[in-house]
Parts: sequence; C-alpha cells; structure tokens
Amino acid sequence: MANPRGSRKASDQLTRTRYALQPVRSRTRQLVLWGTACVSCLILGAAVAGAYFQHSGTVPFELCEPSASEADLQAELARTQLALTQERASRAAVQKVADASAADASRLTTELLFLRGQKQAPR
Repeated sequence: MANPRGSRKASDQLTRTRYALQPVRSRTRQLVLWGTACVSCLILGAAVAGAYFQHSGTVPFELCEPSASEADLQAELARTQLALTQERASRAAVQKVADASAADASRLTTELLFLRGQKQAPR
C-alpha cells in the first residue's frame, strides 16, 4: 500500500525547514499608508477651520483695531496719574498722623510709669 500523505522524504524535509513569520504588507506600504492618513487629516482640519472662519466672519490672525483714540488714552492716563498722586498724598497724611499718635502714646506711657513710680516711693 502507498503512503496516503506522500513520501517520507517530503515530510522529513518539511519538518527540518526553518519557518519565520513574514509581514503581510511591506514596510514601505505601511509608511505610505501612514503618510496618506496624516496628510488627509491635515487637509480635513484645514477645510474645517476654513469653513468655521468663513461662517463666523472672522479672519484668523487678524489684527485688532484700537478701541479708543490716542486722545482718550491720554486723558485716561492723566486721570489715573492724578488718582495715584492723591492716593500717595492721603497715605502720607495717614502715616504722619500715625507717627504722631505713636509718639504721643510713647510720651504718655513714659509719664504714666513716672507717676506710678512716684506713688510707690516712700516719703
């Protein structure tokens, strides 16, 4: 009877052969697919951004126009400087009053200690 699976020599050759996994797609094809995906995503993103800016009526990176004239800005600056000068003057006056009050409190404390010492002194 004949061997239904083939000859023994063929099966010995199959068992002694080394097998290694081979990629189904080449590396070049994978890189091309990734590159195509990235470029298509960029184009899609640019299209969406363009449609958004066209719909909203704004231009990206458009320079803003100043909201006030230079005369208005100068007047605001002058008002702010005047307010700052007034604040400095009021702080200086408050500091002067605080210093005078501290000196008066020190003088009164000294007098109080002196008078207490006089009261306890033997006569």
